[in-house]
Amino acid sequence: RLLVFAPQAAQLGTAYVVSFQARSRLTPSQTGDRRDYSIRVARTRVDWTLAGRDGGCPWPAGFDGTCRPAGTQTVTAGCSYSYGVRADLACSSVPGALGCADTVAYDLALRMQRLPACPDCGPAAVSVQACGAVGGGGGPCCGNGVCDGAETSSGCPEDCRADDDFALAPCDAAATCDPDARLQDPSPAGCCAPASVEGLSVTGPFTARLITAVILWTPSQVYQGRTVINCVEVFDKGTTPPYAVGTAAVDPTRRGVSSPTLCFVYKVLACQYCVPEGATLRSLAEQYFLATDWLSLYNSNPAIYDPDDIIESGRVHIGPLYTVKPGDSLIGIAAQTKSTVKVIIRNNPWLQEDGRQLQPGMSVCLLICSSVQ
Repeated sequence: RLLVFAPQAAQLGTAYVVSFQARSRLTPSQTGDRRDYSIRVARTRVDWTLAGRDGGCPWPAGFDGTCRPAGTQTVTAGCSYSYGVRADLACSSVPGALGCADTVAYDLALRMQRLPACPDCGPAAVSVQACGAVGGGGGPCCGNGVCDGAETSSGCPEDCRADDDFALAPCDAAATCDPDARLQDPSPAGCCAPASVEGLSVTGPFTARLITAVILWTPSQVYQGRTVINCVEVFDKGTTPPYAVGTAAVDPTRRGVSSPTLCFVYKVLACQYCVPEGATLRSLAEQYFLATDWLSLYNSNPAIYDPDDIIESGRVHIGPLYTVKPGDSLIGIAAQTKSTVKVIIRNNPWLQEDGRQLQPGMSVCLLICSSVQ
């Protein structure tokens, strides 16, 4: 006899016993030995390895020295951040079971997660929620037409511009490159994983395959002063119903380096900007800050003596941080600092023109005298 079993998404993580026993058609009481076979519909466990451009973990490692697949990093707008990522895919069928060697049956790949959530990226969970799921609180949500809250274009393309997205590029495992050029070429043919990721051996007989990729991100000014989140998830690329299981093919358990997602929470510094190569204070004022008078930047960066000197420090301060007081408004703050509402909103993208987000104690980045040409 031939048994054909085609498991579907709803059966992931379940186990069955199938029994066969020969029986005489003429004498039904005469039977052969029974054979029992266990069938378990497997999920894939994902073990992540992550390394920044310098080969280290971008956030504090765990107590065991491993780089956990969720963490928080402080970054600066205009700077570029690169990471080598490796996802070891081990087929796990039931809790406590070692796994199986048939993960290749799933056509697995990496993608950016829509509406990402990270319950263990810090003291408080960070997430992007659809507006319909937030309720009547009126807080930031995906679908309100404003790129606010923890949103980026990866997690909420409806509200955020696509050119601010993460770049997630697969690596060619057969590619070779100079160690000094690692992470420079994000194309599939590029050697884009740091040595600390590349050199790891695949351990255990139950690892069926692995995926390596590079993640690149240059936060734009729209993210200044915000805490944002981006997550990478593993999913099955199958699209034929009922076998299109998507992320259901992945074990949802979070333990150590095992997790269904790899999440980055970024705290983007307010009032700071990475200096492009060859830039001066004059060129920054003209090209990056709405044709602001260079004196506005000069006053905030006393270590730069000549506005025409090429800046070597890597970062400049856009201006001071102003602490909002009771009764403050955007128009009033702009008048006090000889700025404009337009400039204030540009440097504090989480604000809207009516200033209703202003609360006493908040910090607002100001470009002093930006209305004076």
